[in-house]
Amino acid sequence: MEDLSQLQLNEEDIKSLKETFYQQAVELIESLVQETLSLEGSKDIGSKLKTIKRIFHTLKGDSASIGLKELARLTHRAEDLIQAVENKSVDMDSDVTDLLLRIADCMSGVIDASRTGKEAPVIPVIIGVIDDFLKARGAEQSPTLVSAQQPLHSLSEYERLLLSDSRSRGKVIYECRLSFSKDCRMKSAGAMIISQHIPCIGDIIKAAPPLDSKEMESVDAIGLLIASKMSMEDVKNLCHIPGVVGDTIVEKMREDELAVVGTPPPVPLLEGDKGGGVPSEVAAAITSPTGTIRVESEKVDQIMDLVGELIVGRSMIAQLLSEFEERFPREEMAGRFAYANSFIERSLSDLQRNVMKVRMLPIDRVFKRFPRVVRDLAKASNKDSRLVIHGEDTEVDKGLVDVIGEPLIHIVRNAIDHGIETVEEREAAGKNRQGTIVLEAYHQGNDIVIEVSDDGRGIDPQRIKAKALEKGFISQDELETIDDRAAIDFIFLPGFSTAKVINEVSGRGVGMDVVKAAVEGLRGSVNIRTEAGRGTTFVLRFPLTLAIIKAILFSAGERLLAIPLGSVKEITRVFTKDVEFVAGREVLRMRERVIPLVRLEETMNLGNADRKRNKLFVIIVSNGDRDIGIAVNKLVGEEELFIKAINDRWVSTNIVGGASILGDGKVVLILNVDAIIKKAGAIRQAIGERQ
Repeated sequence: MEDLSQLQLNEEDIKSLKETFYQQAVELIESLVQETLSLEGSKDIGSKLKTIKRIFHTLKGDSASIGLKELARLTHRAEDLIQAVENKSVDMDSDVTDLLLRIADCMSGVIDASRTGKEAPVIPVIIGVIDDFLKARGAEQSPTLVSAQQPLHSLSEYERLLLSDSRSRGKVIYECRLSFSKDCRMKSAGAMIISQHIPCIGDIIKAAPPLDSKEMESVDAIGLLIASKMSMEDVKNLCHIPGVVGDTIVEKMREDELAVVGTPPPVPLLEGDKGGGVPSEVAAAITSPTGTIRVESEKVDQIMDLVGELIVGRSMIAQLLSEFEERFPREEMAGRFAYANSFIERSLSDLQRNVMKVRMLPIDRVFKRFPRVVRDLAKASNKDSRLVIHGEDTEVDKGLVDVIGEPLIHIVRNAIDHGIETVEEREAAGKNRQGTIVLEAYHQGNDIVIEVSDDGRGIDPQRIKAKALEKGFISQDELETIDDRAAIDFIFLPGFSTAKVINEVSGRGVGMDVVKAAVEGLRGSVNIRTEAGRGTTFVLRFPLTLAIIKAILFSAGERLLAIPLGSVKEITRVFTKDVEFVAGREVLRMRERVIPLVRLEETMNLGNADRKRNKLFVIIVSNGDRDIGIAVNKLVGEEELFIKAINDRWVSTNIVGGASILGDGKVVLILNVDAIIKKAGAIRQAIGERQ
């Protein structure tokens, strides 16, 4: 088969073909890892082995077509490993799983290196590992006849392009089967002669097996797709090479077969397959679903930015319409303007909703990497753990999918290292010897909630307090006043760790602070529920969208501010005389609840709060399990805002999560509720001391 460089393609075409291969290869390797992990404990190992073998076979052909010959060699040797397991020459056990995962890692590294120019893993090393493994298990590779009847219609992107180019030049596509002559003692040499001879007939679109394949000595025939302007009889006569090619079958491909070739290819059938196409569990990873296209995420982001600008423009039109109606209350044109504005508003809302759907991706994009993570971490910690996943179809914003993986890995790592007990400890406590970690995602109101829970030992607040005292995070006096719930939050401080031994999994005090920073960077919150001896649950809560929100606008001091509507529980108006002080802090008593009161003028250094007002508006907000009341000067109303990030040069506080522009050109700062709650506690304590 020709290399990409031999085609008359420009640089952009070659880049596009390679990028398509990279995307498909990444999906195939992800499927490979999932299928490999599912081998352990499976009752249908035979079917899963065939699926894995199909993935290797597809990667082998595609990688060879874009010039990654070493990767093709690796996948071929990986097929030998699967063949040995299928033939019962090698028992299926955790060592086979480990080796397959190592192969997948190497393949992933090679593809990443080819894509980015980084240093690639040394493929001969992993091939040597496979060879040593098979030799140690007493499994010698037995040659199998590879029939030329492997479907030639299964074409890579490169092959489909070459086929299309040949047809456009008026060439006829012939399907040929060339059986080796009995006089041909070295089939690999015969294949070389064939590869040198066929170009005088026409272009080779595809060869099965490839003419430079190491499988050549074990096949009885070669299948070829040839594009030629010759007649079928001339092609058949010229394909006969004395001493090399014996029987020759040449058929002209029918139009309906050509139509099949022009569609996304099925996975080629392997030796021993009876037909039937692709198993449903890998179909999505190998072929593109009908009616779908791949779009670069940057382009979706650009469209989202434009929608955001249109929302600002819509606000401007609404503002102008309001001023027009106020200035010309009896003007007939006002009604027509209002109708046009209403039409634009409906259309823009539909556009926004549909663009948001494009940005939404199933959380499974993140969750599917965790079976491997849990398996590796449990093995490294010498513990028995399993992972249960719920809500993997829950759709979340693309921005969340891109960055939430790392925080979740830190939480899972801590769950295994600190939460899940050893087998002996679990049995002594009357628990199942196998620990369970649950990953769950679901929608709740305007939020996405992700929970990571374990059934381990739970978090001991007293141990946390002791470690905090030892590391100097709190004094002895503060230790006596802090409650258990606040003590548990110490695990989010940089450098805090209760691990007695530093290992590869944890113990350096780096991790949970990263989790909190990442979650708050996405305008989310993280809370902990724990019970001694029963386990711990981390609850991560994020806004449904990271780009456009509905918000309550209000003023504090002379500043226009906004709070996401999803964080607002209620809005009330109270008399100033109803504000009480508890431990030096202003609070409100509402329906048998004591709610801390925050004055943003003091929290954000906007000036002194006006305490002489007889009445004040209070917005009750929540970050999941903690409520506070925010005293405001004036309520402005509800508005849909397009969030813009703010450079640290302009705002030096994490209380402000972003900004937006209103229709009248005013800038509104969007507040981070979690940061307000966190900062309000320290500031109100200082205010209480002064009073």
